[in-house]
Amino acid sequence: MDNLRYSRDEWDSALEAAESLDWDPVDAEEQHSPLAQWLCDQVIDHDKVERDVARIEAALNVLTERGEGEVSPERLIDVLNSYQGETVDDWRTLAEEYADENGIELVFLNGTPTEDDYHKWYVGRGVWAGEVCAGTSVGGSLYWFDSSKW
Repeated sequence: MDNLRYSRDEWDSALEAAESLDWDPVDAEEQHSPLAQWLCDQVIDHDKVERDVARIEAALNVLTERGEGEVSPERLIDVLNSYQGETVDDWRTLAEEYADENGIELVFLNGTPTEDDYHKWYVGRGVWAGEVCAGTSVGGSLYWFDSSKW
């Protein structure tokens, strides 16, 4: 199965089915697809991954944002294994907390900063090389991954 690659729609459908079937691999295969069964069997019992639909969706979002239209199960596991944690999805909060923790004055020229200004500031200072993040359809959190591990 690791040699096969699936579209984002196939992943989303399989993830929805796995969750709606209460992560039962037999029901997932019988009622949906081998990919849904794989999610139930492999991803959920994998060493760093729990039944966290949001984390799986965020990993798929990271890959999609990087232009990967089709993803193999092996690739998804690699991304999930690089999970670094989650934060709020508010760039202003992230920038203010980072500045406070590191004794940096948070200053912007040209008036009141926008969310994009906070985003650029934080990414330029608080994100290390290889660190990537994505949100989910639910919102509220950013899930961080280490792309140097995949």
